[in-house]
Amino acid sequence: MEAYCFAFVASPFILLVVSLAGKRMKRVSTRIQNSMGDVTQVSSESINANKEVKIFGQQGNEINKFDAVNYDNRNQNLKLELTNSLQSPIIQMFLALALAVITWVALDASFFERMSPGTFIAFLVLQQCFQDL
Repeated sequence: MEAYCFAFVASPFILLVVSLAGKRMKRVSTRIQNSMGDVTQVSSESINANKEVKIFGQQGNEINKFDAVNYDNRNQNLKLELTNSLQSPIIQMFLALALAVITWVALDASFFERMSPGTFIAFLVLQQCFQDL
């Protein structure tokens, strides 16, 4: 029974990581969409007002505006990738810690004295479920 308790101790931490990562990904995805809109707007303005840009010598200004919106777009995409790349290792760390605690408890001699054969099989199945994650 103790093995099951330790298995469910890791669940809130995993849910917290998934929840926080999901909220951050949603926020960053919205920013990426806005940033892509800015890139499209600046590009469209430069293309549609090509003659005016050339007449008034604003090529440098348009290039700077385009670079700025692309820089922001790149930063938002990097934030999204950072969130994606950190989420999985953190969840795996919590699962590994839970598995280590379960194994440590299971190796205790007094634990086996109280464990029935059915409980032992359930423990092994639970451990296999964690390894599949």
